[in-house]
Amino acid sequence: MIMKKFILLPLIIVLLGGFLFCLNQSAIAAQKSKSGGILRMNTAKSVANFGDPVTARGAYAIFATYCLEGLVQLSNEKMGTYEPLLASSWDLAPDKSHLIFHLRKGVKFHDGTEFNAEATKWNTDRWIEAKRSQVDSIRSIDVIDHHTIRVNLKLWDRTVLNAFAQNVAMISPTAFQKNGQKWSALNPVGTGPFKVEDFKRDIHIKFVRNPDYWNKGLPYLDGIFYTMVPDPMTAKAMIIKGELDLWTYAEPISAEELKKTGEFVVTPGLGPHSVFSFNSKDPTSPWSDKRMRMAFEYAINKEAIWNAVGRGFRQPLYEVVGGIPPTPGIEKRKYNPEKARQLVKEAGYEGITVELLFFGVPEYRTFVSPVQRYLSEIGINMTLKPLTLGPMFQYIFGKKLKAGDICLGPLFGSPGTLFADAKRSWHSDSLLYQMSPKPEGYMALLNQAMTAETIDQGIKYLQQMDRLLRDDVVIVPFGIYNPATVARPYVKDFYDIHGGSTLPKAQWAWLDK
Repeated sequence: MIMKKFILLPLIIVLLGGFLFCLNQSAIAAQKSKSGGILRMNTAKSVANFGDPVTARGAYAIFATYCLEGLVQLSNEKMGTYEPLLASSWDLAPDKSHLIFHLRKGVKFHDGTEFNAEATKWNTDRWIEAKRSQVDSIRSIDVIDHHTIRVNLKLWDRTVLNAFAQNVAMISPTAFQKNGQKWSALNPVGTGPFKVEDFKRDIHIKFVRNPDYWNKGLPYLDGIFYTMVPDPMTAKAMIIKGELDLWTYAEPISAEELKKTGEFVVTPGLGPHSVFSFNSKDPTSPWSDKRMRMAFEYAINKEAIWNAVGRGFRQPLYEVVGGIPPTPGIEKRKYNPEKARQLVKEAGYEGITVELLFFGVPEYRTFVSPVQRYLSEIGINMTLKPLTLGPMFQYIFGKKLKAGDICLGPLFGSPGTLFADAKRSWHSDSLLYQMSPKPEGYMALLNQAMTAETIDQGIKYLQQMDRLLRDDVVIVPFGIYNPATVARPYVKDFYDIHGGSTLPKAQWAWLDK
């Protein structure tokens, strides 16, 4: 009997080892089956600066994410929280005076130089020296050892970690110092899953797999090939003919048509909110009268406009603090032309002429023309002034609005970054809505939201701020832009939205063909 046990035990071990070997081989085979291929995508945007995070702006940051990484990343598990990336862990001091980041070891920049504490300090110091608002809570950076830094804080708030997730991406100090800022702006040398192989402005960007990526086994793709296609009809034709695998920022009508064919996977993304702002600071402006701002919102049938032109990828907006859950117990100013006409009559501005400034691309014209018609029905004549992006930014982020002007511009807000977006949109130092006076007490609520102990407590303060700003009609919310992504069915796990942010995570993407 004892002999049988001795014979049986080795047999079990052999069988178990074989089973585990088969499992391991299956896992390797599954990983290999995902590997390889070039993902062909389009972009309608001309790319100018995507290699220097300090000076990059707006949509350019999307292209940087393929090559550059921060210390942390937004979590997909719970909105507003963070997970390790180039930092393996972090600790907040009990008195919230500083953060300690423990950096990942064995990470290299694309040029072969080491990512370490000195590189992290150099990158963060550039943001502090540039006086960028995203790091205005940070006092200084200390190097503790080769893989540990201390971030000394002026004040702890809920935007500190977001800065290291969304803004302070790491680039090679050696490459920057050797080649200069101008070169670096078009040559991102980071730690990310892809490297730039070729960039021709207004033509294409070719990203190739980083073979030395620290997260072993990733990325799956051999590369990503972006073609610059500004015309949506051309992009539509290319994906139908099989010249593109994935079409980003597809216009709603085409996205709806392609979805109906059953040959494409169409998913809504997260985009900026659109709002109307005014010069209500000038006492001679009709918009300095709160009744006129209320009349403006009551006059517009938001649901009808977005149902007609949005095709399920646009939604009416009523909140003025972007990304928060709906504020309970507050009345939405829905379409009510009778009330709008009465308010205009009470304010004494019947028959006035005003001007709407907007970004003059074809899609915008489809929804500003209905606004013009709705206002004419309550006795306001509105002329339309389309502008190119540069001049438009001067109105959105400046003080150029004249007394009768209206500006159709952005409101920042997504669920994963709602605290940073609230600060970006509504802080007293924000460049947005400078010609719109704010009600007393709103900044105290914003500060309480930023320093709240829990996310839920912070959201309640933001909802109170939303109520205060909406009661005063500081701006008029209009719509939520959910850009459509159209993909061939074989494109798998391309995370165009990750953790409530629109910055893509392409290291997990693979082609099932």
